[in-house]
Amino acid sequence: MNDNQQMAKEWFFSLRNNLVDALEKIDGNKFDFKDWEHSGSGGGTMGSIRGKIVEKGGVKILGEANILNKLPVSASNLYAKNVFNFISNLYDKENKKLNINLEDEIIEKTLIK
Repeated sequence: MNDNQQMAKEWFFSLRNNLVDALEKIDGNKFDFKDWEHSGSGGGTMGSIRGKIVEKGGVKILGEANILNKLPVSASNLYAKNVFNFISNLYDKENKKLNINLEDEIIEKTLIK
């Protein structure tokens, strides 16, 4: 990281910290911070208020402690059923092997060519 990049990074961190301090003073809620990383493209730090959805300046900050427990079970079941049915369509039960039937409209439309 060159000097200009380092200065920009420090400025953005300072700006974030000033905003967080101001928001915490307004309503007394404390932000939780988590570092995150994305392979191949860096990472950063994410801040939220645990257990709250807060809107400040037109921006919603989601602080769900465990978002996966908030998703409807029916959505997960539907997704699992769709994946199972799609893969079942690729499998020949009689011959017990993979069978990619290019004449099947669903298979033909989902292939990457």
